[in-house]
Amino acid sequence: MATSEIIEKILTKAREKGEAELKEAGVKYEQILKDKVKELENDFDEKLKSGKKHIREKHLQRISALRLTEKNKLQALKRKLLNNLYDTGWKRAVSGKYYLNYLDKELKNNSSPGDTIIVSAKEKDSFEKSFKDILIKYRVSIAEEKGKFRAGFIIPKGDIRLNCSLDEAFKILKEQNEVELAKTLFKE
Repeated sequence: MATSEIIEKILTKAREKGEAELKEAGVKYEQILKDKVKELENDFDEKLKSGKKHIREKHLQRISALRLTEKNKLQALKRKLLNNLYDTGWKRAVSGKYYLNYLDKELKNNSSPGDTIIVSAKEKDSFEKSFKDILIKYRVSIAEEKGKFRAGFIIPKGDIRLNCSLDEAFKILKEQNEVELAKTLFKE
């Protein structure tokens, strides 16, 4: 065989081998590219799902916080309405005949002739002037000590102090009736 034929044969074989290797490299490249694109798409989908989940969680947290805030505002409003109701009741209880009837009942049920009652500093003048007749009726006197309550009186009986203050009566009424009152008022 002639040298040119041998060279031609070598070149043909080299070309064929090169083309086969190029084709194989192209197939590998396409597969690697396809795998990498798939991997990137999966990563993107995962991040998108994670981002959507995170956004949804944030959204639900905001809704929950808003609900809590509004519920707290509603509770504060209910508390304010109940307090206004108590204030109205208090004003009525310490006015005129209602208060006189309360004092009369408490003195009748709890005092003995000769007892000394403790009244608040604010009410001392009222007891000495407006309620003088009821003090005489039950033969009780006013102590020098001043009570730390708004209305009513306390009767010291030895080591015991009988609390006949309207403050205590209202406290007991609130404790016993607040839940039912709230249910009635607010249809809870």
